[in-house]
Amino acid sequence: MSRRTQTLLPTTQALLQPKVIENVTKENVLRRQKTKAWYDQAAKPLPELQIGQPVRMKPATHDQPWRRGTCVSQLNPRSYIVEVDGQLYRRNRKHLKPSSEPPATETPTLPDDDQIDSSMGSSNIVEGQSSTLGTPKSVKTRAGREVKFPKEKYKDFEMK
Repeated sequence: MSRRTQTLLPTTQALLQPKVIENVTKENVLRRQKTKAWYDQAAKPLPELQIGQPVRMKPATHDQPWRRGTCVSQLNPRSYIVEVDGQLYRRNRKHLKPSSEPPATETPTLPDDDQIDSSMGSSNIVEGQSSTLGTPKSVKTRAGREVKFPKEKYKDFEMK
């Protein structure tokens, strides 16, 4: 490692002997301890969540909103099981925020069968007519950028 390679050029044997650097592991440990001390000055422990407490769960991507849920159980000091929209997720405490609002319980109301039959008979559907969908004013790319289409300049051309 710290040894010079042998070559055909004339060199002294003393230059070919390895020089071992001492106290490397001690210096690494000291460096890690200093880094930990600086980090711990500003770090604060998060309070534990209670079972049944409403929480917000961090989304997978930054452009989505935090999702409402309920803390179901605590597995480890930092790991929780959270129920969001009927599904269970295991999340670290740093990805959960306590919430004061109740969890989302959406119960869609379905119309009765009688209402569906009567509404279908009264609708006026004209066959053969094609509905023209308006072109979108803007589109979001996978990278999250918004691409806006020109308004009137290219109205005769199809934009993809």
